Amino acid sequence: MKRFDICSVRTTPSFNPLLLSGFLILNFPSKSETCYLVEDMISSKFILDILDLLLDGDEAGKTLRPQIDYLTDAKYNYTGVGVFVTFLSSTGIENYRYPEDKVVLDGVSITSTELGILGASTILFVSNGVLDTLEIFSYDGGYPRRELSDYTLKQEGNLGFGREIKSPG
Repeated sequence: MKRFDICSVRTTPSFNPLLLSGFLILNFPSKSETCYLVEDMISSKFILDILDLLLDGDEAGKTLRPQIDYLTDAKYNYTGVGVFVTFLSSTGIENYRYPEDKVVLDGVSITSTELGILGASTILFVSNGVLDTLEIFSYDGGYPRRELSDYTLKQEGNLGFGREIKSPG
């Protein structure tokens, strides 16, 4: 796997240096910069499982699904009640750009012994037709500052066919 350290003085969830520039510029980090460690794919099985279920149901999800192969889970921002996962994309994703600019997909619930009794839910944000940010939030108000290792994910509502994915082990 290729690994890169990407640093930028000003970064926003919609900023995507790999997609916008077509090449990678590396800066040395200073205290004012946000840095990302990038591998050439999504490294988390938990995040891949969530995306698998979210992009399984409606037409938007099925159209966006091929983008997974061009994404990296570059930044995790734990908030205490959840986490925002920011994706960076590589060249080639533009071939699978969704025709609508802003799209929001939801419908996957999370239960876990690591969460409160009400569990958590997910929202996937699409910006400029590209998968941008995944939000995971706890209904009970507490979320660990790490990836869940014991979980059950389930499609809810009109999304998919009610599929369920359980953590390995």
